[in-house]
Amino acid sequence: MKKAVSILLALVLCFSLVISGFSAQSKTIKEYLLLGDSISEGYGIKNRDQACYGKIIADTNGWGYTNHGRSAKTSDQLLEDIESGEITEDIKKADLISISIGGNDYLNDSGVVGVALGALLDIDTPHINELTEHLRGNFRSIMKDIRAINPDAVIFLQHVPCTWFGVLGIAYGRITAKVSKLVDEIAAEFPENVYVLDVAGVIDGNKEYVANDTIHPNVAGNVAIAKLFQAKLYELGYTSTPEIKIVTPGIDYGENDNYFIRLYGEFPGRLFYYLVIFFTGNIK
Repeated sequence: MKKAVSILLALVLCFSLVISGFSAQSKTIKEYLLLGDSISEGYGIKNRDQACYGKIIADTNGWGYTNHGRSAKTSDQLLEDIESGEITEDIKKADLISISIGGNDYLNDSGVVGVALGALLDIDTPHINELTEHLRGNFRSIMKDIRAINPDAVIFLQHVPCTWFGVLGIAYGRITAKVSKLVDEIAAEFPENVYVLDVAGVIDGNKEYVANDTIHPNVAGNVAIAKLFQAKLYELGYTSTPEIKIVTPGIDYGENDNYFIRLYGEFPGRLFYYLVIFFTGNIK
């Protein structure tokens, strides 16, 4: 009888070790993929390839890193990237995928003035509703396609921040709030290994986190986002520390080489820059 009990205990121990092994393996991340817009790309800093929040996370944890975030990208374009097969292999190999998308669906729309006015007046015009439903459909298709390619990856969906203040901040804040609400709804539809990161909660209202193009997180903003990500990864058991490690310090754009001067030249660019920071409330 004692022998039988000993054998049983040994089998239970072996089984526990096997289960523990599978559990530890399920918590392993080796490859990190970023998808989406200029927030994912780290567009607000000069050396974004070396110092955006995604690279900070990869450097901190020793992970492989691929960034397909691109400035002005809409959900249509991201869905096209996925369905074209262009990024299929990167999606397949990813253990962690973060997605920032949606804001440009409104900002890049040909009727953006009407969208802004409707948002400012807090009116869901037929066109705003059309844009929102279109984004909802694209979000759903993006998630379905990613899950068809990679059923197991951990996915972080990001709330889109509002980096404007004043009157324009009210309008844009209502648009980004719509995107964030959709993010929450889509995450609820695809709950398996899908988490929402409240990037807006970190960036909104903090001018010190905004680049001088007035719309993207700067170096400090990218660091703040990286801390949010790392804390969540630690909470979920995917990292051994909640602290980030800065391998390559980020470099902010200076006033003399900001986006508007680079795009339009010295005099018109500087004039446009001062107008933009005035109307977006980003005077520091």
